[in-house]
Amino acid sequence: AQFGVTVVCVGFVLAGLYFSSATTGQSVILERPGAAARLGSDATSATAFFDIKGDSVELTMLFSEADDPSSVFRTRVRLMDGQSHSVIVGEVEDPGGPHRYTFRRSGYTVEMRLTPVRTINASFIVPD
Repeated sequence: AQFGVTVVCVGFVLAGLYFSSATTGQSVILERPGAAARLGSDATSATAFFDIKGDSVELTMLFSEADDPSSVFRTRVRLMDGQSHSVIVGEVEDPGGPHRYTFRRSGYTVEMRLTPVRTINASFIVPD
């Protein structure tokens, strides 16, 4: 009986590890300065590239909407090793909702990750 319980418990632990190891978003690694990468959802897309400026990496990001490719938002940030930067793009009404684009520097590479975002609606009430 103890052996059976042990086997069942080990099975549950292994199943939990298997299901928790799956990623919930997309990712790509920027490995070379100047080389661009692109990630996108149904409603938005992001293109990024970086240059090395001394000890920091200067990351340039371009965000656009799928239904209006002429609307491009450009931003730039400098990252030290281990730092990350996140930008949430999209509306609740968009297919799949808003998405978080996360950029994390590791050495002289940048990991670009796209994940869906759960939004919390809040209201601002002005007291009388």
